[in-house]
Amino acid sequence: MNLEERLLKLEKENRRLRKYIFILALLMLLPLFASRPWIANATNSPKVLNVDKITTKDLSIVNEKGERAVELFASDDGGNLGIFNNEDKPVVGLGASSKGGILAISNNQGEMGVGLITDDKGGILDICNNKGKNVARLFAGDNGGNINIFNNEGQDLARLFALNKSGALKIYNNIGETLFTAPGKN
Repeated sequence: MNLEERLLKLEKENRRLRKYIFILALLMLLPLFASRPWIANATNSPKVLNVDKITTKDLSIVNEKGERAVELFASDDGGNLGIFNNEDKPVVGLGASSKGGILAISNNQGEMGVGLITDDKGGILDICNNKGKNVARLFAGDNGGNINIFNNEGQDLARLFALNKSGALKIYNNIGETLFTAPGKN
């Protein structure tokens, strides 16, 4: 390779390097230009963010005082949403479990009032007193619907349930002894 060929080769490489440097400089300046309102179609308010997608494992939304109001997060079973009152007590919970969905609605103290979940047999609706103790449950069983009634301490006092061919009723005292049975035909 003679001197003239070597110079032509170096000039060619030099032009290619200048192109690469120019492209690299543009790429480095792109975020600066993209953040400008006239390019990104953003507003002048720093409180507004216009994006198509946010990816995160946990997202908290706070009120003007910086207190938690909403929380979105992922768990092993899927996505979850928590809504909190001004005392930072959970009042609504919505999420995924290994058996399906969960919905919990609580009072202002964070004690569950209503719970709705799914299991292998279907849905379960729990109704609680103001202390979060379960006082009624409606659920799907092997043969159909079931209703359980509990006292304020959570003791099972009455059951109404479906059998294959009829229904049945059982009444218990507060120590679990059967007081009355209206058996059905299975």
